[in-house]
Amino acid sequence: MAMRSWSTPPAKRRKATAPSKPLRRNAAASAMRSQRTVTSRQAMATCRRSRRTATTGAVSVSIAGTVLAPVPYAGAQLWIVFQNVDGVSVIGGTLDGRGQAYWACRRAGGGSSCPAATRASTGVAIVDTVVSAPGDSPNTDGIHIKQSSDITIRNAVVGTGDDCISMVEGSSDVWIQGVTCGPGHGISIGSLGDTPEQVAVRNITVKAVTLAGTTNGLRIKSWAKANSGLVDGVAFSDVVMRNVRNPIIVDQNYCPGNVSCPTEGSGIKITNVSYTDVEGTSATSVAVRFDCSPSQPCTGITMRNKLLKCLRFLLWKLDKITHLLKI
Repeated sequence: MAMRSWSTPPAKRRKATAPSKPLRRNAAASAMRSQRTVTSRQAMATCRRSRRTATTGAVSVSIAGTVLAPVPYAGAQLWIVFQNVDGVSVIGGTLDGRGQAYWACRRAGGGSSCPAATRASTGVAIVDTVVSAPGDSPNTDGIHIKQSSDITIRNAVVGTGDDCISMVEGSSDVWIQGVTCGPGHGISIGSLGDTPEQVAVRNITVKAVTLAGTTNGLRIKSWAKANSGLVDGVAFSDVVMRNVRNPIIVDQNYCPGNVSCPTEGSGIKITNVSYTDVEGTSATSVAVRFDCSPSQPCTGITMRNKLLKCLRFLLWKLDKITHLLKI
């Protein structure tokens, strides 16, 4: 993953630009700049030094070369972590996850997903970033957002074996703009509802994105379990799709692998979702599919200026949806 800027502005919500006050250079940044290639052990030592200085002001970590992940992956839970910081920027460089070893571990049934992730965070901007993994790499979300608010992702190129960007419970006030996705499973909200006490997903904006050759385009997915939750206020606009298998999909019977799938009906309420100026081509005959919960029907779905051409013919499947405002 190549990064030019990844920052957490030390203030309330602001535009996805550099912080207004200069970021203080520190020993950690100097240590990273002095090495063209560093190991994970060296990088973690540097990050620990960064955390200790974060209490006195903003921190800037500049990566001049490549940081290599540890191998083998057995027993490794985290690679690079920034924790309990207010105002940190990571600029430049490449994070080389040495994914071949990780994917082998995943295929053997071990490990977990390993995305660039924001969890329990506020005010994070991921800008001018490239995330790259083969399309057949298992469970490799590009950017994963959970229990976080005021998140900006701008000008990113993401190619993975799973969701390019995924947003799960507790994601709110997320702005995604200028993202190119492919290969991968598209831009997804979810999956949701697999466990109880699902915190709502609110105020999500996805604008001016391009998806090419992905298995899904714009997707909202939840398990057919009774666990309650909410998706409210999602706006997709200015989207271009090229040869996408499921361009627009709401799937409330999500069950990867189709093994021991639940049948309770999803308790996740999906409401106030808009699709505006979406165009391109679908690789399948179903370009738009809303498969909503029988117990919590989708409401407030709006579609404007949509032009999706299927490679064969256009077929819409609208299941258990109410209040389709405008098509």
